[in-house]
Amino acid sequence: MSQRVHAIDACRGLALLGIFMVNMDFFSRPFGEMITGAPPEGSSSLDTGLAFVIKTIFTGKFVAQFSMLFGAGLILQMLRVESRGKSFVPLYLRRLAFLGVIGLIHGVFIWIGDILMMYTLAGIAMLLLRKCKPRTLLKVAAGIFLFTCLLQTGALALQSMMTRGPQGATEKEPAQTSAPAGESGRDASEGGDGGEAGDEGKESPQAEPDEPGDGKASDDASAAGTAATELPVSEQTLGKTPVERLIAGLSEGKIQDPSSAEWKQIETDVYRNGGFWSAVALRLITWAAVLLPAYLLFGYLLMFMSFFFLGAALLKLDFFSQARTSWHKRLVFAGLAVGLPMSIASAIAMPDKPTFDGPSVAAVLGFSVSAILMAVMYMSGIALLTHSGRCGVLVKWLATTGRMPLTNYLMQSVFATFIFYWWGLGMFGMSSQTMNVAIVLGVYMCQIVISNLWLSRFRFGPTEWLWRTVTYMKVQPMLVSSARHDVAGS
Repeated sequence: MSQRVHAIDACRGLALLGIFMVNMDFFSRPFGEMITGAPPEGSSSLDTGLAFVIKTIFTGKFVAQFSMLFGAGLILQMLRVESRGKSFVPLYLRRLAFLGVIGLIHGVFIWIGDILMMYTLAGIAMLLLRKCKPRTLLKVAAGIFLFTCLLQTGALALQSMMTRGPQGATEKEPAQTSAPAGESGRDASEGGDGGEAGDEGKESPQAEPDEPGDGKASDDASAAGTAATELPVSEQTLGKTPVERLIAGLSEGKIQDPSSAEWKQIETDVYRNGGFWSAVALRLITWAAVLLPAYLLFGYLLMFMSFFFLGAALLKLDFFSQARTSWHKRLVFAGLAVGLPMSIASAIAMPDKPTFDGPSVAAVLGFSVSAILMAVMYMSGIALLTHSGRCGVLVKWLATTGRMPLTNYLMQSVFATFIFYWWGLGMFGMSSQTMNVAIVLGVYMCQIVISNLWLSRFRFGPTEWLWRTVTYMKVQPMLVSSARHDVAGS
């Protein structure tokens, strides 16, 4: 059991890195710009190359992995609780309720890309089928996934029709949103549940993004961006706050979606210059106008559910144990031989704007299939390393970070928003892809160090401790030396 749990923790740790890598675009750039999945115009060849690597290696894969691990964690906790003769459902409902509250706070007051709320809803569905056999769970996961693919195809057709209108394109991309997590999620998935979001979309032809890495002051950059777009301003919007201008533009039909030039300028103004309540209002508008329809109508919530059911089936099949080494080897090969080439081909074929034709549909669906193949490949690779003892230090670092998934996921948002939002360095819309990758690696290395130091003295991460305390309605022992007995669930 300990080796199996160690492998799961290491997979979580790797997923946290992958989700953060994808989410960095959401932290650093306007929503309407980053959904293209490419760096702004004028980026260096290194930026362009890194953007392509992120799209093929990271995007969609780790929010899928994190979501599968969430489903696996549900079954693992159920087995532990029921082995002690306790009732599982009330306990798990409290666990989900706490997760939903944390997600609501995170998504409204900290960062728009939260996927914990979607994980809460998907977790309820998972609860209903928790006792099904692995074969049944696999069938349900496959059925939901296929239905989601149909929804994505329909969304692509709808977006393609909308791009023929006078405003150009919409922002909702067919391939993946997160977390929002997932990966929301951003992914969120992925959900600790964490977050990742989108890939494809189209910027308004009127908008030119800022040069990445431009060292000019934020006021100059903002003024230059406004001048370049030459946005029409009605008398009704003069003298209003950015959020009031957004609401007026939406009501007048002059702003269609986040790809509109004025929406991007307003978003840059709010996140770069503040203040707090303007940012909260902008997030609420984005959730209502963009993210909720994407999750609920275009199948991303259902996609999370399919990942949960797949993860639950894998846990019941004892996927993470050393006895499944032969599976792991075959799945690593399948990911490299099929999943990776499919992801590369899909990224190349993905249209810059929604286009409903054979190659575009194949690219969107291929991207979704490759995400599952590569997510399982990553988990299989980590399981092989865990049980073989190879790269022991690396696996230990990943596992330690993965033991604090919710804390580390939330702290990534705190670190990133400090760098890019008004309350910190205010660099929103000013970083390059290369800089973003460097930030991700630097922050993640800090998280490895902090996680190791923290868990050398404490049994849980701070958020995990609070989560468990609420779940069991009893204060949990925190110090490593204060409790040698086992406490159920994780």
